[in-house]
Amino acid sequence: MAIFTNANLTAAIPQIWSDIINEAKFPQFVLQNFVTDLSPYVVDGGRIVHVPNIFTNVFTATTQSTQGTDIIASAQAPATVDTTLTVNTHQYVAWVIGDADLTQLATKYQLNEKYAVEAKRVLLQALEDALFGLYASITASVGSAAAISDLVCRQALTLMDTANFEADMTAWFFHPVVYWNQLSGLAKFNPNYSSNFNIIATGLMGDQGSNASKMMGVLYGRPVYMSSRVVLSTTYKNFLLHKAAMGYACQDPMDNGTKVRIQMWEERRLLSFVGAVDIRYGVAVLRADAGVQVLTDASTVA
Repeated sequence: MAIFTNANLTAAIPQIWSDIINEAKFPQFVLQNFVTDLSPYVVDGGRIVHVPNIFTNVFTATTQSTQGTDIIASAQAPATVDTTLTVNTHQYVAWVIGDADLTQLATKYQLNEKYAVEAKRVLLQALEDALFGLYASITASVGSAAAISDLVCRQALTLMDTANFEADMTAWFFHPVVYWNQLSGLAKFNPNYSSNFNIIATGLMGDQGSNASKMMGVLYGRPVYMSSRVVLSTTYKNFLLHKAAMGYACQDPMDNGTKVRIQMWEERRLLSFVGAVDIRYGVAVLRADAGVQVLTDASTVA
């Protein structure tokens, strides 16, 4: 008995294209939304932003042991330190689609818009990586090639509080491996035992909408943020940071507040459609004493 097979009927079986596109996933860009944004200072041009430092050399209290003594004779003039941030990185993503192909693409996919969003996220991830890559300039560190512990957390807090940095402008930044495999497994931080650590589903920080929603809890009064962009170099370079520790500036020629520029145009000499997304930025450590590296092992599970 002969029976039709899929191969016999292939000429009559339609192929269905869904209206779903599986897009790339990107991390929440929490660090760039937390540290100091110097972008407004380069809107009208310029390359180097100066942030004077008057904390390295400070005044000292002087006692007037005899009333009427000339205070001018003991006037002080501590030297300032010039801290700078240079906008010196220009990165872009570009693509070209020929007119013939563009005409024949299914209109329901809106590929150019999808590619523009993806390119924007690629470039914002580059900025995020540049900020996390400043870890070597944060000189204070706690922890080692071992799982994180309550003591390590308290050591980091001790360094920050000894230096008098405000708790409400300070936050933790942990890699997901550290957050889920180590920090969340410590009994002392389990919400069933202590109120020091409150695990919550998500949070919101700054003006980047869902891209900033990665607040994972509150540890000793400081918000905890999770990011897969935390650097792994022998150990994870997690952070306890004050907002003043790092800064960045994005020089957006369109001044649209999105950090990146999106351009699309018909290029007649190519008979093609061109898309280009670019970002110009600089990053710098503004206060090396305003942060602590929290070093942890990459594989230990608490």
